[in-house]
Amino acid sequence: MRNDFYWGIASYNRKDKQPFLTLLNAMGYPRERIILAVQCEKDYADYKARYDGMATILFREGENVCDNKNTILEYLTEHCGNPSVVMMSDKVRGIQYLTRDNQLKTIGTKEEMDGFIHKAFAVTKLAGARVFGCYPVSNKFFMSHTMQYNLQMLGCFMGIVDPSEQPFNRRYPLKEDFEYILRHVAKGNKTLRFNDVCLLATYHSKGGSYELWHADGDKVNEECTNRLLREYGNLVRRHPTRKNEIRYVGARATINKSIFEI
Repeated sequence: MRNDFYWGIASYNRKDKQPFLTLLNAMGYPRERIILAVQCEKDYADYKARYDGMATILFREGENVCDNKNTILEYLTEHCGNPSVVMMSDKVRGIQYLTRDNQLKTIGTKEEMDGFIHKAFAVTKLAGARVFGCYPVSNKFFMSHTMQYNLQMLGCFMGIVDPSEQPFNRRYPLKEDFEYILRHVAKGNKTLRFNDVCLLATYHSKGGSYELWHADGDKVNEECTNRLLREYGNLVRRHPTRKNEIRYVGARATINKSIFEI
């Protein structure tokens, strides 16, 4: 059965930079299927003035991206019948996939996007997983036509089967995506990563969490890293060379098939 999914976009201080919302609008997605959440009154006024015809814009006071994402999850649960959602970052410019001739192709139409997302949710459910995501970098050398269970995935693109199942942990102003995945794995749930899918995105742009990544000499990032190591020490280890980064060391499995070949 096809999945009537929604798009969720968590945003802060980027009223002039909404490339993924613009892309979805150009593809023909209706505003009712795109939920954009902000956390301050000024953003709400600015976004409503500019994007009200393109998305359902929600406002609830918050302190970090988890608050915005939870606003979206709760809205879908309480007002839309708890449909599956693809949670996106506002800085994403497109979704790409690796072709068999080793080229990166950008999904360009609503038909292509619908086909991919519907299949992604169907395969995720069939695999008994709760979340799907993509390869963390756009690099053809490291990507492969496989799927893997339980590896870390970017919060910039996260398909959530059941929005009511668990909220994002607001104690993580950064690395909330890693914590969300690790909490599922710690509960015995699976997550699924498509290793031939990646993002076109501007990862270090003003607005959003940019200031936190560079606050107090990386202090916030360090605190979140140390908290992950304390809370999920059986699943992650400190990265040997990258300061304040972690690597997943828990159980995993590989499916030697592309999402596009199922």
